[in-house]
Amino acid sequence: MRIKRVFVNNLSGPQVAVFSHNRWIPLPHLLSPKGQRVSEDLSRFISDTLSILRAGTATWNKLQQMADTFDQDIPELDDRPLIPFEPLSYRDFMLFEQHFIQARRGYVRRFKPWTHKITTMYEKIFRHPFPAFKPNSFWYKNPMYYMGNHLNFVTDDHPIGFPSYSEALDYELELGAIIVHPLKNATPREALKAIGG
Repeated sequence: MRIKRVFVNNLSGPQVAVFSHNRWIPLPHLLSPKGQRVSEDLSRFISDTLSILRAGTATWNKLQQMADTFDQDIPELDDRPLIPFEPLSYRDFMLFEQHFIQARRGYVRRFKPWTHKITTMYEKIFRHPFPAFKPNSFWYKNPMYYMGNHLNFVTDDHPIGFPSYSEALDYELELGAIIVHPLKNATPREALKAIGG
């Protein structure tokens, strides 16, 4: 099932929409096709993507089936891009040793060109990473992360301002997991079950 948040011209605030037959069907129309009241158990999905992700496969299948058989007109959608959901918090982890090493190499290459020449020569001779590029022993025992500002997420085609105080901008491809159930001291299996998308 494909879902996204959209603005519907005659409704206030973003609504979740389900994709079917080359169109996005907003949930208020899907769940109340003739304008009747939406049942309480489904009304929480109308504008909250995370609620849908929490609901699981049975609900996803039900919504998709409803969308696939929906045969009514829908109002025009506003094409303003929206993020898929409003994050409640944000943690950015550095879990792979190679990424840690590459990040340090990149910093040295960009900001310390003479040091970069020395470290590159060292790595060519000894055929392993320069010692200062490797994480210390604490890194292997505890996940390293920073807490980012969850209110600063933007979506596709949204312009990002270059900070006036900076001379360099770092951008990366990130792999994200949306956690939809509370976790504490979770096993790998429990953690996997809590991933909603």
